[in-house]
Amino acid sequence: MFPTFVPKIYLRIFEQRIYSQSGEDGIIDKIFNLLHIEEGYFVEFGAWDGVRLSNSRNLVENGWPGLLIEADPKKFADLEKKLPAPKYPE
Repeated sequence: MFPTFVPKIYLRIFEQRIYSQSGEDGIIDKIFNLLHIEEGYFVEFGAWDGVRLSNSRNLVENGWPGLLIEADPKKFADLEKKLPAPKYPE
């Protein structure tokens, strides 16, 4: 059974723009901290160049593996240039 009172957490107060457009970097970090998530795998659709307005770049820089998807050929070419070399398990 769910508790009758669940405190509200206003995630907007945790906004932090490292790479994201609207502070998603800080919100993602707070959610992962609350849920005790330290590692995982991300997927980002519309990845652009993998840096500009990215919701996943901060995860990449913190060692997370993931999949970046970009349909626009020019943006995809930019993505390939900026993407870090893949790390494969030994």
